[in-house]
Amino acid sequence: MSRYFQQIRSLLTAEGRLSRYLVYAIGEIVLVMIRILMALQVNNWNLDRQDKKRETKFLNNIVLDLNKDLARLAYLVDFRKGQIAGDQQLIAFINGQPVTDISKVTYDVVNSLMEERFTPNNNTYRELSSSGNLNLISNDSIKLLLLELEELYKTNNFSIDHEAFDYREYISKPLNKHVDLD
Repeated sequence: MSRYFQQIRSLLTAEGRLSRYLVYAIGEIVLVMIRILMALQVNNWNLDRQDKKRETKFLNNIVLDLNKDLARLAYLVDFRKGQIAGDQQLIAFINGQPVTDISKVTYDVVNSLMEERFTPNNNTYRELSSSGNLNLISNDSIKLLLLELEELYKTNNFSIDHEAFDYREYISKPLNKHVDLD
C-alpha cells in the first residue's frame, strides 16, 4: 500500500502539480489519523473488556466471601443455641434440680465459658478499597451496599468487643474463682 502511495507522490512531484500533491498529502494525513483513531478505539475496547473481567472476578469473590460469612453465622447461631440450652440447664441445677450426670454439668459449665467470635470474611472488599479498584464495580447500588456492609461489620465488631469484655469481667472471672476447670 505504501509503495502505491510512493509512486503517486513521485508522479505528482515529477509533473509539477503542487496542488494535486497537497491534496494527496492531506489525504494521506487523514488516513494516518483514521488508523490512529481506530487503534485507540481497539485499545479502549480491550481495556474495557479486561475491566469487565476483573469486575466479574471481584463480584464472584464477594459472593464467595458472603457465603462463607453465612456459613459461619449459621454455625455461631447453632453454637449459641447450645450454650443457651446448657446455661438454662445450669440455672435449673442452681435452682434445685438434682444433678444426674456430672460430666454433662461440667460440659455445660465449660461450654458457657467458651467464646466464639464472628469475624467477617471481607478480604475482597478490603482488596478493592485498598487498591483503588472499587471504581471497577459499575453498579452504584452494589458499591453502596458494600460500603454499608463494611460499616455494619465495624459496628458489629465494636458490639462484640464490648460484649466479650463484659462477659469476661462479670461472668468468666468470678466463675473461675469458684470452679475448678481441671
